[in-house]
Amino acid sequence: MYKFFIRNAEAAKSKKALASLCFTARIQGIVTQFSTGVKVDAVAFIEKSEAKKSSTLDNYLKSVVFYEAKKDSDEESVSVYDKLEEISDAVSSMVKAGADKAAIKERIALIVNAEKEKRANDYREEKKKAKEAVKEQKRQSVLEYVNKFLADIQDGRQTSKGEQYSKNTIRVWRQFQRVFAMFYNKHPFTWKEIDRTVVGKFQKFMADDGQAKTTSAKYMGCLRTIIRFAFDDDVNDNPKSLRLIKIANAKEHEKAKEIYLTDEEVRALYDMELSGLYDKVRDVFLMGCFTAQRFSDYSKISKDDYRVTDRGTEVLDIIQQKTKKKAVVPILNDMERAILEKYDYTMPKVVEQVLNRYMKTILHKLSEQVPSLAKKEVTMLYKSERKAEENNDDVNYERNAKGEVIKAKWEMVSSHTARRTGATLMYLSGRYNITEMMRITGHSTYKIFEEYIKLSGDEFADDIKKRKEREEETF
Repeated sequence: MYKFFIRNAEAAKSKKALASLCFTARIQGIVTQFSTGVKVDAVAFIEKSEAKKSSTLDNYLKSVVFYEAKKDSDEESVSVYDKLEEISDAVSSMVKAGADKAAIKERIALIVNAEKEKRANDYREEKKKAKEAVKEQKRQSVLEYVNKFLADIQDGRQTSKGEQYSKNTIRVWRQFQRVFAMFYNKHPFTWKEIDRTVVGKFQKFMADDGQAKTTSAKYMGCLRTIIRFAFDDDVNDNPKSLRLIKIANAKEHEKAKEIYLTDEEVRALYDMELSGLYDKVRDVFLMGCFTAQRFSDYSKISKDDYRVTDRGTEVLDIIQQKTKKKAVVPILNDMERAILEKYDYTMPKVVEQVLNRYMKTILHKLSEQVPSLAKKEVTMLYKSERKAEENNDDVNYERNAKGEVIKAKWEMVSSHTARRTGATLMYLSGRYNITEMMRITGHSTYKIFEEYIKLSGDEFADDIKKRKEREEETF
């Protein structure tokens, strides 16, 4: 016969206490008591225990829940009474079987803690599932990650090799985000679903949207970066996606014609009589031709960049905005020196879009005296130009007999023409080796630098012949 009671009942009246199981059987000659581990309200338990009817305590214990069944499940709630009955039956059987105190104590703990452990495991599993659900939601929203990535770039939270992204790079990412959002809203996919089909669809979408091959290649590079960063952030759970994107550079005939100005054209541009903003725009552009820097660098040359080396060489120390590398550019051209002196070594402020527009006007006018600037060449239209031609009957670009778009050289000038001109003229001068040229331009590989040497096959042949003649003259 067993009965449950509370040790130190008076002291336990003010708090939850453990109901203890007491039985009269002797284990190895000793009357033993065990704690059940089942908690009850001490005051209520004592009150029901002192009642005249024994059923009063039983009814109370049946009303107290040991654990409650989960919602939407088939299991039933278990009362303290049920759990104590289970303990009582187990202990009774073990005493009859001659079990020792340690074994009985272990059995009681097992009965009480088994359900608690199961509940704890269930709770941990539910939390894990909830966490996975949140992570899965993040994984599924590829566009959301792209939007956050761009926001982090703009706010400076996302860096590239520890450096802030440049304004030009951020502009490219904004353009990518716009195009990618249009594609994603039409063809949504999760990280797990990224495969060759998804990549192919994105490429076709850009082609159908009129993006140039060079622009498409740039956006594919952005997508590859997104996939890699998302994988590192444990958002992209598709390791195969890391190897899917192979970026093929656009072939020359697939790109808009990239021109450079010859020595003669540069000299004529310098000698041209201009005033006001046209004069300033021309001078800023020429500084790009002389330094072979990007617009973001050559347009911001200031007096702080100018110095003279220990051996008396005038140089410009330019920290390139895109790469953060320092380019030491020697001032070897009298025209360059004259322009710097004209503005006290600080170039006037000119907006890139204004420079692009004004330089076309300037070179168009100059083409009346310099016919080479009016020469027509085959090129590709930019997306905006194609759209304008499609949507406006008054816009029609000239084409040759093959149906290819042709433009005069002056029409194809841009701020970047200055950098290409500088690199090409350095190469043609024969005064610099590859290492020296790359140190000035800031290119990290010859392959990238080579793309700036804008010579046709005929021009390369002419250059080889000229160098050969110079070598023969020295013997």
